[in-house]
Amino acid sequence: MKNLLPLFLLFFTTSLYCQLFNNFDTPGDFAIQIDSLSADSLWQIGVPAKVNLNEVISAPNALMTDTVNTYPINTDASFIVEFGEKALYEFPYLQLEWFQEIDFEEGVDGGIIDVSYDGGESWLNIFNDTTFLPELVGSYTWDTLHNGQAGLTGVKGLSWMAICWGNPTGQLPQNVTNLQVRFTMTSDSLDTAQDGWLIDNFVLGFGFIGSTANQVNFKAINICPNPTTGVIRYSMDDEVNQDATIYIYDNLGKLVLNRSGQLAGGQIQELAIPDLLAGIYYMFIKTEDEVYRQKVIVD
Repeated sequence: MKNLLPLFLLFFTTSLYCQLFNNFDTPGDFAIQIDSLSADSLWQIGVPAKVNLNEVISAPNALMTDTVNTYPINTDASFIVEFGEKALYEFPYLQLEWFQEIDFEEGVDGGIIDVSYDGGESWLNIFNDTTFLPELVGSYTWDTLHNGQAGLTGVKGLSWMAICWGNPTGQLPQNVTNLQVRFTMTSDSLDTAQDGWLIDNFVLGFGFIGSTANQVNFKAINICPNPTTGVIRYSMDDEVNQDATIYIYDNLGKLVLNRSGQLAGGQIQELAIPDLLAGIYYMFIKTEDEVYRQKVIVD
């Protein structure tokens, strides 16, 4: 049974005080283990030169299933994200975010995400983890793949993803010894000449993660001009006249601006950004009823 989930469950960090990064361009704050000695070794860090998977958030590098070639048949290729002791201090108030593109044979090949709470001794599929109930949020299609495992599948352009933990007890369970997340690309015996999986800009956030009560669609923000310098001029198509909060994140996922104010529906408004350096940013506007999002390029 296929389930298309084009909705986002928006998570805002209400008391976030630390973030760790790994963008594959500079030395990361936490480890990525790629089994380069395995016969199924496929994951590479580099500049994408594929037909369909070619977008990155922070140039030039990303992590992907081969930087040039399509993925092979009969493959189970994995890498592991290791959080270390810092994550254990803050567990279960964690959120792992990343951006990705996928190009799989829908409903057959795909990407499996597993979580281990004991240093890799045992693994739980993210869709079946009833221990700490992590939430996989973003825009994706999931299905039961050729090997019987639930995983991401189909074709999807560059999109934001996150795994959000939030055990309400706020206590470190005694059986958690080492938190890891494993990403596995799996394929069957039929070659469909597709590109696989591209991942960029892991961000691990610590703090209390709170969520909205309902799933919401991201709506677009009209920004003109874009690229811009010094000020963002923006409007929404909706006739929205209510209080709102503006969040701007850099291309590493770090919150760089947080403002509250009143939206004037249909009118052009201005937001001064004198301190933002040239680069790519992501602007979110949250009202009581809606969430809006747009990429902003600052010259």
